[in-house]
Amino acid sequence: MPVNNFKPFAIASGSNVTSQTEWEGLIALSTGFTAGLARSAQINKALRQGTVMASVLAQFMAETTGEDVLDDGDTAKLVSLLIGSVNTVARSALPVGTPIPWPSDILPADGNFAFMQGQAFSLTAYPLLAIAYPSGVIPDMRSWTIKGKPATGRAVLSQEQDGVKSHSHTASATSTDLGTKTTSSNGDHAHTWGSAMQKQGGSDQEVGSNSGNNFGTTSTAGAHTHTLALGAHSHIITVDAAGNAENTVKNIAFNYIVRLA
Repeated sequence: MPVNNFKPFAIASGSNVTSQTEWEGLIALSTGFTAGLARSAQINKALRQGTVMASVLAQFMAETTGEDVLDDGDTAKLVSLLIGSVNTVARSALPVGTPIPWPSDILPADGNFAFMQGQAFSLTAYPLLAIAYPSGVIPDMRSWTIKGKPATGRAVLSQEQDGVKSHSHTASATSTDLGTKTTSSNGDHAHTWGSAMQKQGGSDQEVGSNSGNNFGTTSTAGAHTHTLALGAHSHIITVDAAGNAENTVKNIAFNYIVRLA
């Protein structure tokens, strides 16, 4: 247990001190004792107020730094302990290594900070930062967001590239049935036939060829058409790509900084 040399004065129950009401109405509270005699109760009140606060502050410094707070006149040491106490409390509120969104391209003037841009740091110079990043490299947070680590499948500080959840699209085109169509009609027609001739009476005995041109014709078939079934058909649908080069949400750009300690 660290030592605290700064002790409170007149704190016991029933101590001879002026009441708070009388103390606040005392003229000497603003001017000090300028003439005459000051009562012991008034002196005790003044001493108690100062020593109690000194003792409380010294105890805070001792407990947060783990070092002795001595009444040895070393004011520089006391200032150093006080700064250490404040830094300890600040670190406990926001542990060293925590990415801090910072709305400026200039680092804070009242602290030891660095932009998180993938740079190396000294493990010995910044031991608390080394606990968070034992590799000695500050993560590059430019263009990255922070995501809570899933229950399984991810390690702390692992990266995950942009992507979208697997999904499908539906598309359709109206089906058209062209039905059954007919060819055009070419009208009644006949064809002539060759130069062989038969005897009158229908005998199948052939006769010799002659030079006549009185040929016969085929019988007519009459005007007619043909049907042509076209049937139903479908179309191939192409869905065009759209969107940004990567997935984004509405956002405001900040610089991530980290405390060096």
